[in-house]
Amino acid sequence: MEEKSESERKTFQTVRPEFTRGEVPLKYSYTFSKGERLDVSQDENGIAYIGITRGEKSIFDASRLLPPDFKFVTPTYFIKSIKEYRLEDYHYNTSGWAVSPDRKMVLVGEFRSPRDLLTLLHEIGHVQSPDKKLGSVTRSGKEARIRSREERRAWAWAISTFRKIEKDTGIDFRTVFPTQKELKRHIDNYLASHRQFWEQYLGNDPTFSLESRKLFDKVDRRS
Repeated sequence: MEEKSESERKTFQTVRPEFTRGEVPLKYSYTFSKGERLDVSQDENGIAYIGITRGEKSIFDASRLLPPDFKFVTPTYFIKSIKEYRLEDYHYNTSGWAVSPDRKMVLVGEFRSPRDLLTLLHEIGHVQSPDKKLGSVTRSGKEARIRSREERRAWAWAISTFRKIEKDTGIDFRTVFPTQKELKRHIDNYLASHRQFWEQYLGNDPTFSLESRKLFDKVDRRS
């Protein structure tokens, strides 16, 4: 078994309980090889900001990728807005990352490495192309297949957008994912976790591996 890199270990550490309880604010920064700076923070109401600057100029603001009226929120938001039920509980999610298209929210997890930018794009991908069939089914093999298809679709959108940001801004993302192999492993770790959760419903579904290979073929073609 291959040993995980330091970035992978940080990304897949168990989320800190104090963060999910809203006791620790969202705060992270990273400087890319050419000097651009990724800043992740939240305001006093738990609304998150994720952006990249070059000097004093903003060259990327993640909120511009959201559909109208959507917002990024952190666990602190649910402390300030006591009428809201916690988003991660609603989705049976303990990772700190979640999305609720009907409530127009993306719950931002705890950034631990610049690779979490791709994870964020994946969550945005869910609200960019939601599967309309999902709301009409219950937890079952059918729902598991729909969710798995939506999961891979969101990753495909994330990869495409990640490459577009790199092209449009001139940021060298090779410092984040030095090789295509590491990019694939990052996504595969999340897909494996998703598959494990839905295993009892998916069973031996051959389309899961087949569609995963198609996703990684897209990664190779865009490299």
